Formats: sequence, C-alpha cells, structure tokens
Amino acid sequence: MAGQWVLDGTATVRQVLALGPLLPAKLLAGEAALDRPVSKVRPLPRRREASGEYRDTAIVADGADFAENDYLIDLALRWMGEEGAPLLVLVSGQLSPSVSPRRLADRLGVALATVDGSLLEVIDVVRESVEAPNRQVAQVVVELADRLERLGKDQGIDKVLALVDAALGATSVLVDGDGQAVVGPVLQPPVTSQALQGQPVYDSRREFARLTSPIWVAGEHARYWLVIQLPSPTPAGRQAITRVAQLAGGQVAVRLASELLRRERQSRAAFGVLETILSLADVPDAALLRQIDALGWRVDGWCGAVQVRAEDADPATVMSWTQPLRARLTEAGLRGPLVERPDGWVWWETRDLAREPADVDTLANRWRSALAGFQSARPGLRMQVGLGCAYPHLEGLRKSLSEAADAALIAQTDGGELTLRYYGDLGIQRLLARFITTAEFLDFAGILLRPVLESRHSGELLETLEAFLDCESSVTSTAEALDLHRNTVMRRVARLKELLGAELDDPDGRLALQLACRVVNLNT
Repeated sequence: MAGQWVLDGTATVRQVLALGPLLPAKLLAGEAALDRPVSKVRPLPRRREASGEYRDTAIVADGADFAENDYLIDLALRWMGEEGAPLLVLVSGQLSPSVSPRRLADRLGVALATVDGSLLEVIDVVRESVEAPNRQVAQVVVELADRLERLGKDQGIDKVLALVDAALGATSVLVDGDGQAVVGPVLQPPVTSQALQGQPVYDSRREFARLTSPIWVAGEHARYWLVIQLPSPTPAGRQAITRVAQLAGGQVAVRLASELLRRERQSRAAFGVLETILSLADVPDAALLRQIDALGWRVDGWCGAVQVRAEDADPATVMSWTQPLRARLTEAGLRGPLVERPDGWVWWETRDLAREPADVDTLANRWRSALAGFQSARPGLRMQVGLGCAYPHLEGLRKSLSEAADAALIAQTDGGELTLRYYGDLGIQRLLARFITTAEFLDFAGILLRPVLESRHSGELLETLEAFLDCESSVTSTAEALDLHRNTVMRRVARLKELLGAELDDPDGRLALQLACRVVNLNT
C-alpha cells in the first residue's frame, strides 16, 4: 500500500478541483492544465518576480482583490505562466472574470477556477492533498530504515534489494561496470554506460523512472551501481527512490565490501595453491593434497588446462568479471575450476579418459562461443586464450598449465579481439614462446627497436612496422590491414628505414624485427 502511494500519489489540477471541501469549484478556463501535476500550494505573493520557486504550485488568492480590475488577474496569470504554476484558485463566489483573463488562461495553459469559502480553509484543504505523497515518502523511508537495521549481517545484498522492492513497489538490481546484473534481475531496457557515473543519475521516461547510484567501497572508484526502477515517473517517486538509494546504498556497500574481501581471500588461496602446483619438482606432499581437496579440485584423471588473458584488465576488474564469466562457461557446458590470475583466469577440466582430436575442437569451439558472449557485453575487450594438452594426474595438470600459458602467449602475438591457440598445434612456435620471454631477448628487443620507441610517433610507427613485416613487406597489404592510405604507409616505412638504419627486405633482419615487435608488445 505504501508503495502504491508513492507511485500514484502526485496530485493533478483535476484532482485538486475535485476535493470534497472545494466542491463546487468552478473551472473558468485553462482546461488543458487539468492533468498537470501539483506538488504544493501557496497564497498569491504580493511581489511577483521570476524565481523558479513556484513550479507545480497551486496559487490561491482572495477574489475580492480582483473584483474591480480584471487586469490584475492577467498580471497574475502571466507571472504563473513564467513560473510554471498550473492552477489559480480565486476564493470568491461573487467574482466573474471577463473574457480577457479567460482567454489568457487558455493560451498560457494555466487553470483558472473560483470557489466559495475561506482563503485559509481552501489553502489547508489543498495542502492536505498535495503533501500526502511527501508524508508517505517519509513514512516509507522510516519503515525501510527500521527493516534494514534489523537485517542480520549474514544476510546478503539480495535481502537488501528485496526490502527496497517491497517498500517502493520497485525493481532493484546491483550492476557492475559493464551494466550487467550482479544481484537481481536483468532490467529492460538495459543500463547504459552513460548512467554509470560517479554520482547518481536519474532517468525519467513515460514508462518508468530509474535511479542509478554508485556504490563506494573502501574509498575506491565505483565498480558497482545500485539501480532502482519504478514503473511511474512521478515527482514523489523520484523523491522516494533518491532517499531510498541513499539509505540502501550504505547497506549494500557494507555487504559488498564483506563479499569482496571473502572472495579476495578465496582467490588468493586458490592462486597460491595453483602456483605451488606449477612449481612442483617432486611428488606433492600431504599438505598440498589437503589444500586441493579443500578447494574441491579434481586432479585424479586426465587434466587439460586453459589460460585466458583479458587485455588491460586489472585484478579488481578480473574479480568482478569472474561470476559472469563462470555463468557463460556453464551455459557452454564448460565445468571446472576457474582460478583468478592478475591478468585473467586459469581453468581446467578433468576427464576419466584421454582426449580425442575431436574433443579438442569441441573444447575450442565452446570457449569461443562462451567468450564471444562475454565480450559482447564488454565492447572493446580483447582476450587471448591458450589450450594445453591433457595429461594424467597432478603432474599432468602442472604440465598442461605451463603449455596453456605458452599457447596464450602466442595467441597474444596474433592480434584480434579474440584469439585462441592450442599448444598441440604450435609446432616450432613452442620454442618461440619460451625464447621471446627470456630477459636476454627482451633486452635485445629494446636495443633493436630503441630508435622507434623513442621517436615522436612511436605507437603508430611500431604498429606499421609490425604490420609491414607480417604482410611480407607489401605496402598495399599493410595499408589494407591498417585501413590507411598507401602513401601514408610508404612515408612511415621510409621513416622506419631511416630510424633503424637498415633495409626491411633482408630475411634475417626481418625475423629479428618481427620477434622484437612481438616481445615489446607483450611487455607493454
């Protein structure tokens, strides 16, 4: 019932004139204003200057003040038109304005009415009606605050949102930085990036009113937002969701901080066990086996690992993406541990039997499908995936994890929004993966490309160099690959030859430069 008041509680001119104590109010003109909102009531001020304080205000005046001069009514109506006040009530049964103010009221869209009674009585009656929503909003907020206060600390964000929905008759959801629902239903239309700001954003449409409010955790920049949506965009509704968002946002922030801390601890523990597995040089000890068992990881079969890198993602972003990624993997039939890394994730499956070649194709296609859906909600995200071969038991998992890392590294050199490599198909590139990650080659690459890296337009020159070498020194193919004019590519290639002091047609020099470009890109 409280929520219904908030949704439907804004009074209109029509409703004000139909109030019992005002009957029989007589509408003289301005019928077009009957459905305009009325949020407050005031007597007609003696000094009438444009102030913006009288929008949606019903103005009540003593008709006796206008009995001898209709022009005074015209002045009041013009002022109300500028202020956005929708209703002028003249308290006098004897007053009958002439045609001029009536026509003006019609033209300005201001309702002009007369009513018998006392000026103060009329003001009190109208105020009682139009201020009811404000009182109801206050009641809703107080009752919600009490219910939130009584929530147990072990009750999650979903319980907070459920109380908000019940109080307002609303739909509320917690979304991440991509506008994707983390807790609560998927909203329609979706939450856009324009709404995900550092301050609350209110969106009012014919079909709904929506407030998107940032959730601040531990002083960091916002990564999550509380969205509250009402089916009716009334002023009272806006006031309600604004105050409720402030109230509920604090409760959400506390629970979110606790949940993030718990997940961070779990993530660190899982990553620590994974690093121990990777560093195994002998038979695993009993403590490691207990940790693996506590995490629910299965390693008593054929283990095939996958490494996923999310380009330019920081650890906090990786953590916020883990849940939606896991959901995509489950939809694609990919079930297995998903362990967060600083730049992405590691996943593996454990089978009773060894893989067949067709199994690798199926696995790769499922990963492509899952990640394509994941990326569709995050435009511009580039991801690289490496699939390791499958081997038996814990020692096999260690080997497969290492292979998946190498395959992901090679996939990173391929470019593109989503690249996937299987270690079993790499061939000679297996040696390349190990070679270009050595400190010696990194130093060599930096020396070889230093003139380019220190040049004024280093980014576009390095991009052109890599594309030119990949396109076998074809200016036309490079221009097509980079979507540039052929002359632009020619000028850049000439500049590169000048900086490097070498021709780009020599096979050995080309290979060295190609590898150097790869390793520089990998480390930037």
